[in-house]
Amino acid sequence: MIPCQHLKLCFPFLLLWGFVIIPLRAETYSDQLQDGLKLSYRHWNSEREEFTGYTHQEFLKAVHKGRQTTLETQINIKSDGEETRRKSLWYEYPSGKPIEYLEEDLREDLHIVNLYEENKILTTLRQDKKTVEFEMELKEEPAVSFELLLPFLRKNLEQIRTSENYLFTLYLPALAIELENSALPRSMSLIQMRIRTLDAVTWESELGDRVFCLNWNLPGTSSNLRREAMSTP
Repeated sequence: MIPCQHLKLCFPFLLLWGFVIIPLRAETYSDQLQDGLKLSYRHWNSEREEFTGYTHQEFLKAVHKGRQTTLETQINIKSDGEETRRKSLWYEYPSGKPIEYLEEDLREDLHIVNLYEENKILTTLRQDKKTVEFEMELKEEPAVSFELLLPFLRKNLEQIRTSENYLFTLYLPALAIELENSALPRSMSLIQMRIRTLDAVTWESELGDRVFCLNWNLPGTSSNLRREAMSTP
């Protein structure tokens, strides 16, 4: 068993209140997609000091809409065993370029689909009998959609380690949906983020036995999330 590696990052960030289009770069993550890899994560709330559930993650080859892909699946399970959320992310094989993302909230009967087309993300929300569709165009870099945040951070880890402040834009599709329903500009779902290394970072494996300690700071708020790898391939 490889000793757990620790990554502690601070994310002070500001909401973009004006209508500013800041883009998603078409990233590729082929070196992080290991066919047959299975991981389980134990969720720990450090503020309440309690175990809250698991995430089970798997990578496998799959044919999706006639294309060869690598499929990443995630299942979230509460501490009482209730399955709450399923996520599927298809990457083009062998390039590792994201193609499509599906998120299912089993409690709310909610489906979110994101399609990645170069610098655009096409989002479809389905809940009950209602369907909402919209498009976000992203033109600059670096930027990333929320569901790709961890692969993005791993890919750019060396730059993060050597930069005093690493800046990028995080796009939150779920927030964009809420803004769409509220007649507010979708640009408010684009959040400029700064990463600052707090402790020395060591890293031996892209997807091995590890721990992420993330500090997320909103204006006037703070939270601490620990994600602990419980099993390795």
